[in-house]
Amino acid sequence: MSEVSHGIAFPHSSTLHGWFERIVERRSDLVALRWKGQSLSFGELKRRADCLARFLIAQGIQTEDLVAFHLERSFDMIAAIFGILEAGGAYVPIDVGYPPERVRFMLEDSGAKVVFTQRSLQENLKGTEARIVCLDEVWPEIEATHGGAPAPEVEVHPQNLAYCIYTSGSTGKPKGCLLTHENVMAQLEGQQAIAPEPIGRMVLTVSISFDVSVLSIFWSLLQGAPLVLPEQGEERDMPRLAALIEREQVTHMLTLPSPYTLLLDQAQPEQLRSLRLVNVSGEVCPTSLAQKHERLVPGAQLYNLYG
Repeated sequence: MSEVSHGIAFPHSSTLHGWFERIVERRSDLVALRWKGQSLSFGELKRRADCLARFLIAQGIQTEDLVAFHLERSFDMIAAIFGILEAGGAYVPIDVGYPPERVRFMLEDSGAKVVFTQRSLQENLKGTEARIVCLDEVWPEIEATHGGAPAPEVEVHPQNLAYCIYTSGSTGKPKGCLLTHENVMAQLEGQQAIAPEPIGRMVLTVSISFDVSVLSIFWSLLQGAPLVLPEQGEERDMPRLAALIEREQVTHMLTLPSPYTLLLDQAQPEQLRSLRLVNVSGEVCPTSLAQKHERLVPGAQLYNLYG
């Protein structure tokens, strides 16, 4: 089942990439991603994901195999997510800021068969048994070999795994949390029920290894709204992030209370005027933050999803 709000639905009977394909059919030429002042359309994002999916299938990836990526924010990162899902795999996001020993642990513990990365980060992956694929080096070859063919047809069900995200390990070793396509669709449906106003533009401010990134990516793209990707590190530089929000006219942001407090402290109120919704989670939201938000960004709703 699924609820429809403002014409936006996230049916539990669909996979994430299957629903994305339906969005692409209607919005192929419209902007899906913004990064470094550049745009990528829904159609081009799907084409890149198709290429990566066919590549993974050629490498022997099967349904529910885990495929990792260790990439800076970029068009490639989002294309990798959808490519992995299309191939039937489940993605394992590994933040580029993690120390090499944590990266190696996650790769070994997950048993990922392939890891997408870039040449500048390859040193972090020493010792892994996974096949290392540097997308910035081999993309032309992947495109030449696997581009232009029809989208791969792999039998994937809503009950199949979509991703494995590791906990922080604050109480011991990090643990991999496995969620299905159906699980994610239910989360999206719940979020849409809480905040039914359609997204204008979403900005991805959290670590790709934090589960809030899942909501940021799929809640926007699966309703046909653009996702804005800050440059790597820009999400922690509050003056630059504020300038990005203003420049890109971002309407929705999902973040933690502590960085949002810093953003409100360092941004000019007019830079945040486009915001219509801010979700905070992952930490206790102090009353002082809610009061500051109401004073500085009165046009945006603030939702506290912690607890």
